[in-house]
Amino acid sequence: MNKLTRNKKILSVLLSIFLVLCLALFLYIKNITIYEPVRIDFSGVSASDIRNIGLYSVSPLNRKTFLNVEEFPDGWDNYYCYHKNIGLIIPDSVAKKITSVNVILGGEQYIIPVMDLVLVKMDNGKHDYILPKNIKSKFSLFKISKLLLHVTVIRYFLIILLCASVILITINKIVIHKTEDFKTKIKRMLPWIKTLIFSIIIALGILYGYLLFKFSIATYITSVLLVFFVMIMLWFMTKIILKIFKVSEKATGKIKKIVIITGIVWFCLETMFRIFSINESYNEKNGLYYASGYKVNTSYLDPDCPGLYSHSRYASYVDKRKEFAYQITSNNEGLRDVDHPVAKPDNEYRIICLGNSYTEGIGAPQDSTWPCFLENKLKKNITNKNISVFNAGISSSDPFFQYNLLEKKLLKYAPDLVLLAPGSSDFEFYKLRGGFERFTPNGIKYREAPKWEKIYAASYVFRFFINNVLQYQNLLPPDKYKEHYINAQRDIYFCFKKFQKLSKKNKFGLIVVFIDDRSTLYFPMISRLKKENAVPVIDLFEYNKTVVGIKADKKSSYYWNIDGHCKPQGYNLFAEGIVWNFKKMGIIDSLNSK
Repeated sequence: MNKLTRNKKILSVLLSIFLVLCLALFLYIKNITIYEPVRIDFSGVSASDIRNIGLYSVSPLNRKTFLNVEEFPDGWDNYYCYHKNIGLIIPDSVAKKITSVNVILGGEQYIIPVMDLVLVKMDNGKHDYILPKNIKSKFSLFKISKLLLHVTVIRYFLIILLCASVILITINKIVIHKTEDFKTKIKRMLPWIKTLIFSIIIALGILYGYLLFKFSIATYITSVLLVFFVMIMLWFMTKIILKIFKVSEKATGKIKKIVIITGIVWFCLETMFRIFSINESYNEKNGLYYASGYKVNTSYLDPDCPGLYSHSRYASYVDKRKEFAYQITSNNEGLRDVDHPVAKPDNEYRIICLGNSYTEGIGAPQDSTWPCFLENKLKKNITNKNISVFNAGISSSDPFFQYNLLEKKLLKYAPDLVLLAPGSSDFEFYKLRGGFERFTPNGIKYREAPKWEKIYAASYVFRFFINNVLQYQNLLPPDKYKEHYINAQRDIYFCFKKFQKLSKKNKFGLIVVFIDDRSTLYFPMISRLKKENAVPVIDLFEYNKTVVGIKADKKSSYYWNIDGHCKPQGYNLFAEGIVWNFKKMGIIDSLNSK
C-alpha cells in the first residue's frame, strides 16, 4: 500500500468519525430547550413549605440531576447549563398553597399556575411535574456554542493544552533526542511546534471572539486600541531616542524586540484579565459598562427642585442584570411605590422608609421590598391603627440626598415615624460627592475624578497596577482613602443629627435602621450611636447573627451572588428583624394600646 492510498484511507476514517460526531452533536443540541440562566421560585408558600419541594433538571440525554434540598431554601438559581427540561416534585399539601411558579429565563419572566405544569407521575402524595413546553430558550446555535466558554473547566483545558505542548516539546528536545545533532532535533520538533502554534491560534481565536461578544466591541476594542496607540507612540519615541544617542544597530534591534514583546504581553494580559474578570467594576460584573461615579446622574435629579434625587414621575423600566430582571415603576413622587394621598386619615399611622437601593428593593419584584413586607407584617400585629408604609428608597442615594428628599418632598405626608436605612455604599458616594457641600445654588457639584480614570476604565492591566500594586481603594491611595473614611464618618454622623433635629421640629419618630449589606464599614458608627443612646438604632447585623443565627455560608440564600443585593427572602428577613425590634422597643404595644 503506497503512502497516497494510506493517507486517503486515514482521511476517509477521520471524515466518517467527524460525520458521526456531527450527527451525535445535532441530536444532542436538538434536545436542548433551556440553556440560559434560569431562576425558579414560588408564590403563596412559606420557606418551610418550599424546602419540601424537590427540583431536578433533565439533561438532553434524559438523565435527572436532583438538587440538594439543603441548598434550596427559597428558590433555584442555575447558570449556563444544558437542560431538556426542569422537573418539580411537589407534595399535594404544598401544591394547594402555591399560587404560581415563577420562572425567569434569560431575562424573560413567566408566571405559571400549578395547573399549567405538565404532570409526569403521581407517587405517595406527591406529584411529579415538568415545566410547560413554552418555557424554553429561543434557539441559537451561536449562544449554545458560546455557552461552553462559561464553563471554567474549558478555560483550564486550554491552559493545560498550552502547558502540555510546551512540556512535550521540552521532553522531545532535552530527553529523548539529546544524542541527535541540532538539525535532526529541529526536524523532529517541527511538527510539535506547528501543533503548538495552531493550538494557540485556535484557542486565542475562540477566546477573543468570545470577548468581542461578551464585552461588546465598544469595551474590548477600546482596550485593544489603547494598547495599539500606546505601543505605536512608544515605538516612535524609542526610535527617536536611539537615533539621538546613536545606539549601535545590534543594541537597537534588541531594544525594538523588547518594545514589541512588551506590546504583545500587554495585549495578552489585557485579554486574560478580562477573561478571568480581574478587577471588574460593579457595573461590569452585572453585564453593564464601566461607569464613572464622579458624573452627576441627571436622570435622577428633579429639575423642579434642586438637590432632590429620585426617579421621574411614573417612570417604568426593567432593571435587567445577569441574575434577575424586575420591573421598576415609580409613583407621582418618583419613588418605587404606589401613590399616597397627602391628607392623612385620623386612624392612619404612616412610616416613611428612606434609604438606597436596598430600600428601593433592587433584586426583587415591586411587591417584595422590605417596606412592603414590613407593612404586611405590621398590619398583622397592629389592630388599632391603619398602617401605611412608604417606600422612599432610591438607588445610588445617600443620607444627604435622603435628608433633602424628606425635608422638601415628603414632610407634607405627615409621617409618624421615619426609618432611615443607611448602607455601606454611602462611604463610596461620599468620596464621589462629599457631604452637604455638594448642594450649590446652581445645582449639584461632585468632586473631581482622577485625571487617569479614563485609562482605568479602558485598561484592566492599568487597573491591576493601580489596585494590586499601588494598593489604591476606590481610586484613592491608602492614606487618602483612610482620610475620606474618617471624614465620611464625621459628616454622616452630622447628617444623622440633622435628621434628629428635623424629627423634633416636625414631631415624628426617627429610627436609624442599619441593614445587613454584608459590609463592616458602618460598625464604628453603630457602636457610637448605641453608646450615646440619643438616636434609636435597629441593628440588623446583630439580629441576623444572634437572633436568626445566619451563617456566612447560608447568606447566598438571601443575597444574589454576583449583584450583591437581596433576593425577596433577604428583604423579608429585614422586615422580620424590624418587627422583632419594634416589639422589643415597645412600639407595637403602644400602637395597639392607643
